[in-house]
Formats: sequence, structure tokens, C-alpha cells
Amino acid sequence: MDWDDIKVFLAVAETGSLRSAASRLKVSQPTIGRRLLSLEHAGGGHPLFDRTPQGHEPTARASALLPAARALAEAALAFERQVAGLTDTVAGTIRVAAHDWVNHLIAARAHRFRNELPGIKLELTDLRRAGGDLVRRDADIGVFEGPVGQHTGADALILRPMGALPFAIYAAPDLAKGAALDSAARFTDCPWVAYDDAAAPIGGGEAVRASHRWLTQRIAADVARLRCSSATMLLAAARSGAGLAVLPRAVGDADPCLTRVADDLDGESPVELWLGVHRDLKRSRCVGATSDLIMTLFEREGASER
Repeated sequence: MDWDDIKVFLAVAETGSLRSAASRLKVSQPTIGRRLLSLEHAGGGHPLFDRTPQGHEPTARASALLPAARALAEAALAFERQVAGLTDTVAGTIRVAAHDWVNHLIAARAHRFRNELPGIKLELTDLRRAGGDLVRRDADIGVFEGPVGQHTGADALILRPMGALPFAIYAAPDLAKGAALDSAARFTDCPWVAYDDAAAPIGGGEAVRASHRWLTQRIAADVARLRCSSATMLLAAARSGAGLAVLPRAVGDADPCLTRVADDLDGESPVELWLGVHRDLKRSRCVGATSDLIMTLFEREGASER
């Protein structure tokens, strides 16, 4: 029996659709269908899923198979992680999962990886898409925001404190004057750019949620002239002069097109950052070297404050 067929079966059962399973396994939807059909034929031709308006629902036969499939998956992933942990060369592809602003900060310093770790091919992905799951090796390294206990599989990880991500208020030079410098008037007399109310709670991580919550408590809805669904959009809008914005100090201070008009967010504590690696990968030189460089970027280049 092909292990890939079992992976497909488990992905369909857990996601509820062929499309979502294909996205998780990074294969085409027809491939998912073929492998599922192959597994059904191996089991005597009995269907494993009922097609319903809500998606693919496991049949009674499929439900009976799920515990064994999950046990196989856990064993295979443990073997894969342990093999990866044996690597003694600093070469290969390392996948790092983080939220918007942390990914931005790593990408802005990507030349350091090229210069210092030339054998490493770095992949940056959104922590939401990776699911934050280092147990399933959706990523090799994760950068988590906020209390570590709330994150998937935290008990299986080696976690290193990276300090905190402080925020401040920034504006393009032509806006960084007058009312913008007044601690009260800036919230009523200045235009703002902000995260979209719907996007902030589900994306961007705790840093975005905390800064968005702080800002929405201080400005009226019509003062935000532009709302964005990502950090990239928010930064571009602030640089263009569309309005004041709440940005990480590591981002705003390094940008020559922006001026800091307020030093911090009164009443809002900086969000803690943690770098996580699965325990099975602790001996991997690839993962170790990449983790150390990320830590260095945040500690020595002012990307965080302790």
C-alpha cells in the first residue's frame, strides 16, 4: 500500500474537501482524487467519503480507519524529523513561518542569509498557512507572537525568547507636523491608515491585533481614510503620505520615508516574540544556523527590545 494514499485519505478527512487536501499536501486536486480512488479500490471498492453540501464526510468504514492512519502519520513525521535532524551540513531548504511584520523584517535582511549562509535556501511563509504546526513539518522554524502556550504543539518545541516587538506612530514627512505631534489632536484632526477590521482579528498575529485594538479605541471610523489587509499595504500607504500609521519601530525607524511622531503606544505592552524549533531538529546544523542568524538579526539590529 502506498503511504501517499494514506496521507491523502487523512488530509481529506481532516480538511473536509479535495481542494483543501490538495492545498495542504501541495499537489493537484486530480491527484488527490486518483489516490483516494486507489485506496478505495484497495479496500474492496467501498467509498470512504460521502459527498455532501458541507464537503466530504467520512463513512463509517473511513472513521474506523482514522485512528490507524493518524498513528501512521505521527510515526512517519517523527521519522522524517529525526532524519532531518541528522544533517551535518549547512545546506538545503529551510522553511520559516511567521506573521506579517516578522516576515517583513526577515525579508528586509535577506542579504545576510545570502552572505553568511550561502548554502541555505530560505522560504518565508505565513504562519496562518503553515498552521504554526512544526510537528507536521509545515515549517522547520516558527516565530510566534504572544504567550507561547497558546500555539499548536508548543510542548514539543524548543523555544527561545527573541524579546518584544514595540510599536510607535509614524507618518510621511509632510504629515509629521502640526496636529500629528499633538497627543490628542492627532486622533481627530489627522488622516490615518489602518488594518481592515475584518482582517486584523484573523491575520497578522498578536502584534497586529494588539496595535489595531489600541488604534480603534482612539480614532473614529471615518478618520481612517484607508484600510488594509496586510502589513505590506499598510506600510506602502503610510510611506505614500495617505495618513498616520501604527508600525513596528524596527520597520518605521529604518524607513527614510517615515518620521516617528509618537514614541510608543501608551497602555499597550510590546508583543513578545519566540523562536520555535521541534525537538527532533535540535541537532540539525541547517536549522540551527538559520535559527541563530534570525536571532542575531532581531537582537543586534534593533528589531526587538528586551
